[in-house]
Amino acid sequence: MWKKIAPLLLVMAMILSLAACGKQEEQTQLQRGTVEGNTYSSDSLNVVLPLNDTWEIADEEQIAEMSGMVADTFDNEEIKERLENGSVVYDFYALRYDGASLNITIQKLNLMGSALVTEDSYADTNLKQLPETLAAAGIKVDGIEKDTVEFAGQEHVALKLSGEVQEVPLHETMVLVKSGSYIFLITAATFYEDTTADLLALFQAR
Repeated sequence: MWKKIAPLLLVMAMILSLAACGKQEEQTQLQRGTVEGNTYSSDSLNVVLPLNDTWEIADEEQIAEMSGMVADTFDNEEIKERLENGSVVYDFYALRYDGASLNITIQKLNLMGSALVTEDSYADTNLKQLPETLAAAGIKVDGIEKDTVEFAGQEHVALKLSGEVQEVPLHETMVLVKSGSYIFLITAATFYEDTTADLLALFQAR
């Protein structure tokens, strides 16, 4: 199941392309989230996500596969190296019985120093290239806009997308959260009806 669904959602993450090599000031240490039972927690995002048993949460092996890694090397050093090279790394993925999903990816900011990149400027840059990138992946984009949404009690910039995948209506809300020198992309996806706001409301501030 994961092999069939992950490539589609990875396209969303891969459009975030502001990472580049360059000298940086001292970096905030990245803290990956943790999963206990059906609850995801993240110190970097300062959130907790409790899910019921209608959700299936990807394990470490599946997360490693989505990130283009193997489970045996999926440790903090390997993740740090991949982020330094501009790769997108998954932190969390959950799939609901009806096809709705929540996923979190991480990318390091290196372009011109992380202090110069904001959630707003990051969204503007990627907003221009997103439709073309998705079209190449077989996703028809009907509309896309930048907005501000509430996520775990705080306002953040988001990209909202509506489109079709194999003639099935697709809705995505992608929330950008800058944490130190990293950008976290929290993506809520639903088919047919847009209930992405309901999915994002499941995140709670710690």
